[in-house]
Amino acid sequence: MKALLFNIHDVTLLLTIGVCGLLGAVYLIVRSRSYHARLFLALFFFANVLAVFYTLIYWAEPIRHQVFGVFPYTYLILSAVSFMLGPLLYWYTCFCLHDQFRLRPVQCLHFLPVGLAPLYFYIVCFRFDLATQRDLFLNLGIYGQANAFYYEYISIEKIFPVVYGVICLLLLVRHFNAEAKRSTVGAYNNLGLIILISGFSVFWGWAALTHFLAQYLSSEITDFMGIAGNYFKLFLVLYLAYIQLLHLAILRAPEKVKEESFKLNQAHVDNILSAMAPDGAFLNPQLTLERFADIVGLAPREVSTVINRKFRQNFHEFINGYRLNHAKQLLRNSEQFGLSIQDIAHASGFNSKATFNRFFKRFVLITPSDYRRKHQA
Repeated sequence: MKALLFNIHDVTLLLTIGVCGLLGAVYLIVRSRSYHARLFLALFFFANVLAVFYTLIYWAEPIRHQVFGVFPYTYLILSAVSFMLGPLLYWYTCFCLHDQFRLRPVQCLHFLPVGLAPLYFYIVCFRFDLATQRDLFLNLGIYGQANAFYYEYISIEKIFPVVYGVICLLLLVRHFNAEAKRSTVGAYNNLGLIILISGFSVFWGWAALTHFLAQYLSSEITDFMGIAGNYFKLFLVLYLAYIQLLHLAILRAPEKVKEESFKLNQAHVDNILSAMAPDGAFLNPQLTLERFADIVGLAPREVSTVINRKFRQNFHEFINGYRLNHAKQLLRNSEQFGLSIQDIAHASGFNSKATFNRFFKRFVLITPSDYRRKHQA
């Protein structure tokens, strides 16, 4: 990564920049989740664009000097990016897992290091003349500068996103455990969120490990570890892009059934649809695939295959789709019957109000309360 301009390792970083930028733009445009969740996920990937760009200009020797010659304060500005990643991922996770989560002024404290990082760099390096800046920053003289504590600063910079990654993982595990206790219908399923949090946590942990091992290992080994981390990040964002493309394909799938679906036994399809008639099986909060299979007289595997091929959904999405439609009907008339949101949730087959709120907002894009106010207005 230090040898030539645009060597293979530099190209890896450029590709990562392109994929992260594309993902950020897609999440801003595609209305597949709530606005705030999309916004913070897009900001997270745009921040990754800046973070990878900073890595590129810092380690590619020719670019490093050219950028410094044109505008040395580029490094001062980009020094804050590493401290943005953790809070942005944390806020996105909170918006995904908790429908009622709202940003409050006190949440701005998460971004305090974003302001302190450039201030630190200015004090220890960029307040001096250009020649001194070049010696301290480009020639790494800052490591030997008295009272600069540069190694400690870099250590904090590496640990900071790791802490947020661990917090997000704990939130995810706690959420799954709570869902498993509340509902037998199925916990919140978001493969992209799991891969996003766990993948970036691993990447940040690897970067921190590389930094701390640099004191004990040769530069060749730690350089290899750093390059390996960059390749891992590229494969991670490529896989996330692949998941997003699959999601878009499902959203844009035509209404007509694929040809192979016509090969399905129509009697099986009719049995399933009959079981989902008004006041049907979906209203049972304890409904599982096995119980539903008993109702329609098929094996669980056959039920799953029919639903996947005919309706292009898994069992839980299929059942919850009927529940949501039933809930929307009740919400439009809830004042007439004096039903609360919790009453409607249970009457529609959901085990808890929290599960109902989350599924409703995920697919209808507004909360049940807002939906009721909108239609009753």
